[in-house]
Amino acid sequence: MMAELSSVTGSAARWRFAASSARAAYLPPADARHPPAGYFGAAVTVTIGCVAAAAYLSVAYPGTVEVAFIAVLVVFLAACVSLVVFAPPVLTSSAMARNTGVCLGLGSSLGLLLLSRSNALDAGAMTFIVPVQFLTLVIAPVIVAGIARSLRAAVQVIIASFVSGGVMMLPVYILESIRRYHTDRGLYLDGDAPIGTTIETNLGDAISWLLIIVPSLMIPLGIMGAALATVVVRAIERAVRRTSPVVAAAGSGGIDKKTGS
Repeated sequence: MMAELSSVTGSAARWRFAASSARAAYLPPADARHPPAGYFGAAVTVTIGCVAAAAYLSVAYPGTVEVAFIAVLVVFLAACVSLVVFAPPVLTSSAMARNTGVCLGLGSSLGLLLLSRSNALDAGAMTFIVPVQFLTLVIAPVIVAGIARSLRAAVQVIIASFVSGGVMMLPVYILESIRRYHTDRGLYLDGDAPIGTTIETNLGDAISWLLIIVPSLMIPLGIMGAALATVVVRAIERAVRRTSPVVAAAGSGGIDKKTGS
């Protein structure tokens, strides 16, 4: 590596070489059925981010934290890492579905951060979470099912979107909830501040709404919509295949009549 770097001249060329080397090390090539090795590093990184954000909230602002919420968070993070490291082929057969889900999760977390920082979520993060998870867990799987003609690919989009969106949005939610609480003492979810709530209430809201309530409503809709899209697309394909020979025969018959042959 050092020998190759010494042969590169110019500051811009050296930066490009360093960037390409880092990308190759972090996201090496992989076949379509197995996630890139870099996915493991990304999964560990965002998992550590979730743990660090939750730990910071609990330590810096001590209060009552429901054990059930912590248990859900631990199980969810363990499942995320397990899906990346030990994912069965049935969940990784479509590179398009996997990459689509990861991109949707990344876009969701960035959107939450940017809108929050631009004060566009004064009414609460709920106005962002519900429509975005409807897009990632319902609309996107239906589109992928129609394109790939596969319910399996749609389910993989749902899993990848749910996992990546959850682990990437959770730290953003927690850190932005702290900023919101110091601004107006309101909860990040809806802006309200019921009597008896503390800043740590935001952790319960994040786990409940990001990982349990909204996904439990959207995921069944996404699966049903994707199944319907798959059936419709396949039915259209069968109809086209059935009519194609008839149209071809009719066209041939018309040509034969015209030529008299």
